[in-house]
Formats: sequence, C-alpha cells, structure tokens
Amino acid sequence: MTRNEYLPAESKSVWHRLFGGSPRSFVAALAETDTLTDADIDELAAYLEELKKERQASKICRGEHCSPANVPVSAWFQGR
Repeated sequence: MTRNEYLPAESKSVWHRLFGGSPRSFVAALAETDTLTDADIDELAAYLEELKKERQASKICRGEHCSPANVPVSAWFQGR
C-alpha cells in the first residue's frame, strides 16, 4: 500500500474516532487549544468557500469541457 492510498483511509479513521466524524468538533478542538490563528481561520474560510463553489459547479456542469475551478482544492494545502 502506498502512502497516497494509506493516508485517506487512516485520516478518515482518526477523524471518526476522535471527533465522531464532525468537522465542527474538529475545528472546535483546534480553537479551544488556541491552535488556529486569524490567518488560519481566513484560509479555512476561503478553502471551504472554494470547495462549495466547486461542488456546486460540478452539479451543474457535467460536460467534458467544464472545469469547476482553475486550481484543484487538493492544491490549497500542499507544502503546509
């Protein structure tokens, strides 16, 4: 199994074990420990807004020549 195959499955397992699969619980845990900076919050908000737009675009546009965004969401946090 490669790292790229392992990480999504393990991440999902940890996510459910520690936070019951709740994004709000995860972010709340970060906030309660003062882990999130204002810049982090802004970055997360921008990321979530872009993700929302991509999902909405993919529901509307299913043709070969449609591209929901210039930059894939997966590229947002690379190198962090």
